[in-house]
Amino acid sequence: MSDLRISKERRAATLTLSDGRQIAGSFFVAGSSVSHAGPERVKDILNSPNAFFPFEISDGVGQHTGIFNREQVIVVELATDEANSEAAYDVATRRSVEMLLSNGRRLKG
Repeated sequence: MSDLRISKERRAATLTLSDGRQIAGSFFVAGSSVSHAGPERVKDILNSPNAFFPFEISDGVGQHTGIFNREQVIVVELATDEANSEAAYDVATRRSVEMLLSNGRRLKG
């Protein structure tokens, strides 16, 4: 293995894009983050200053990697609950939230 290689794990997710398409696949996250202690999270990728991110697409035929502009992403649905790994998750104040997105979809949580 090369010394320049960074080992990454996949995080299954579904992207909803501004044109309405939903794309199933995986994010690639590193075992450590440059912005905080612990592993990189999907939110780190989506909130990074980089305009684009790689996403492995599972389209039934096979898997291939696409490059997506994060400004075109409306919703990201993760297969696992990433928020549980936050240190203060258990003591955080819970709030009911409802959002109406520009594509007409309503999110509640």
